[in-house]
Amino acid sequence: MIKVRREEVIHVEGWAEIRRLHRAEQIPIRAIARHLGISKNTVKRALAHDGR
Repeated sequence: MIKVRREEVIHVEGWAEIRRLHRAEQIPIRAIARHLGISKNTVKRALAHDGR
């Protein structure tokens, strides 16, 4: 069995939305992931790479 990793591409608007929801609205990572339909790891990655 071969596992295929699904790539999730987030555009600039998506990164900005993640940052806004997490910082301004104080929404947890899990809730952001659910709201946007992306993985928690993707949200964490977006927040970790903020400011680069």
